[in-house]
Amino acid sequence: MSAQAAIGWRNFTNHHMSPIVDLFFLMMRQTVECEGCHNKTYSWQTLNVLKIPCEGATLHEWIRAECAPSTIDEYECEPCRKAHDKRQRASKYVHLWSLPSSLFLGLRRFTPDGRKINTPIPYAGEPISFREHFAQESTHESKDWTYECRGISDHHGGTGGGHYSTQVAHPTTNQWWWIDDASSQSLDKPRFGPSSYILYFRRIMKAAEA
Repeated sequence: MSAQAAIGWRNFTNHHMSPIVDLFFLMMRQTVECEGCHNKTYSWQTLNVLKIPCEGATLHEWIRAECAPSTIDEYECEPCRKAHDKRQRASKYVHLWSLPSSLFLGLRRFTPDGRKINTPIPYAGEPISFREHFAQESTHESKDWTYECRGISDHHGGTGGGHYSTQVAHPTTNQWWWIDDASSQSLDKPRFGPSSYILYFRRIMKAAEA
């Protein structure tokens, strides 16, 4: 399984290799499981933003909603086709396979018909591990990493017209700042709410690694 993931990563980096890829790109494994014979097929997706829906009471529930199974009707399962010459229902779901040291988490704030979802994000800035969302078979070192939020992009308005502002932690003083075009002011702490749109997480380095 790790060998297949390595091939998927290499196929992507052969065409997109740069320091940016190593810093910001994650990999997810997609699984399609036939409900008839339970045969599983896998594919890997390489992304620079982990996008999640605004569904649930905790941030982890929002991530689980993105990874939740969906149904495929009339799935052409090769073993079932050879044995029975018929299509089956199948389940499709995804898991994390590897994460970068710098992770962007994007919130799906807009519905297909353009309405904005103003659900406050159920997160207060505490350190977070994404281990529970990894594929069980993944042995990538990032499975055990812990992250801290270092930046927030806020979206104000709707699809007809909107505006962005930023909250960011200073890289050396750790002081949080709010920035809106030419204006800025210091913050006692980051503000998470219904305008939070993209969160930037950075891996927390252990003392022995720093």
